[in-house]
Amino acid sequence: MIFLKIIDMVKEMEVKVFEERLYCDKCETEMQPTGAVLCSFPPQYEHYCPKCNYRLNTSKMYPSEKYVKV
Repeated sequence: MIFLKIIDMVKEMEVKVFEERLYCDKCETEMQPTGAVLCSFPPQYEHYCPKCNYRLNTSKMYPSEKYVKV
């Protein structure tokens, strides 16, 4: 049986964090998640516009974070 040292396989790197937000196509207001998830593959997350009540399903829940290597 071979035991690996997991600590040797872990590497650290510097990253920059970006916040991604979803905006309404109709009135450009920031959309909010409803909390509803469609059980499709991949899952779809429902968002709504608090100003015009437009609803949209996306494959990602917003707001979210994006990590980019520096």
